[in-house]
Formats: sequence, structure tokens, C-alpha cells
Amino acid sequence: MVALDDATVDLWGKDCDDLQTGVTIADGKISGTLKYVADYTSAGFDMSQGTNFIALKATVSEGTTVKLKFNNKTTTLDSDGIIVVQMTEAKKDLKMTFEATNEVGDKNSVELALTDLTLATE
Repeated sequence: MVALDDATVDLWGKDCDDLQTGVTIADGKISGTLKYVADYTSAGFDMSQGTNFIALKATVSEGTTVKLKFNNKTTTLDSDGIIVVQMTEAKKDLKMTFEATNEVGDKNSVELALTDLTLATE
């Protein structure tokens, strides 16, 4: 799992640097700043529930399926491995769990804490 920092990647109408800055993953924690986003309805996000987003990418071998378990939901990542998640201060107390399953059924999980994230407010 890596923090997405490639400004050329189109994240459903936003660039990575529109969403975050200095986001890193180390020692089981995600840290950095999630920028204030005034409008991201083009991606189908409900802007009434928060205005910060984090973009991450799972780098796995071909044929591997990755699921994100977060906030009582499980989401299967597309084949590009990119996920954008809407964040709020309350969600910072939760953990993200990424579970990768290869073609023969072997599983590997990574749990990441979010408490070191800063959510900008404008």
C-alpha cells in the first residue's frame, strides 16, 4: 500500500495534489495532510459528510484481489489498485484494513491507523 502522490493521475475529476499533501505510510500509520475540498460531486461523493479525502494505491501482483475494510464497509478495489476515501475527524479513530488475496487463495492483511492525519478545514 502506498500513498498516491502522482499529480498526473485522474481521480475522478481531481488530481492527487488537489486532495492531499505529504501523505506517507510508515510503521502501520498513515500521516500527512488531507486538503479541504469544496466540491467533489463529480465522483459521486456526498459533500455534506465531510470535505477531506485520501487517495491510496495498492501495489500488488496481477491476479490479486484487494479489499478495503473501513467504517463498517468492505470495498473491492478496481484493477488499478486506486481508492479514494472520504474522511472526517470521527473516522480518524478507525483503522483501514487492506486484505489482498492471490490467485490460489493466500491472504495477506495490512492494518493502518489514521490518527496522524491532519484534516485541513479550508
